[in-house]
Amino acid sequence: MPAPLGVPEGALLVTQDDLAFSPAAVSLGAGEPVYFWNGETTLHNLVFDGVERSPNMEAGDVFAWRFEAAGEHLVTCDYHPQMRLRVVVEP
Repeated sequence: MPAPLGVPEGALLVTQDDLAFSPAAVSLGAGEPVYFWNGETTLHNLVFDGVERSPNMEAGDVFAWRFEAAGEHLVTCDYHPQMRLRVVVEP
């Protein structure tokens, strides 16, 4: 499957589909971007460590985020609390 519009080829891509993040866990280096793509018609958002939020994401929307702090982070969705993404950031 080709990357959604706005996502560079080979970039780390997490999809929001079937009310879940896919993959459910990722690892990346501090400051590297991760792209989130809403691959379904359900409205989503992204909540980073329970503090910062993305805008609402409609079908086909892409949002990029950079984790600057090393460690383990959690990404969730305000609308679907069962959606959980574990992010491990290496220094």
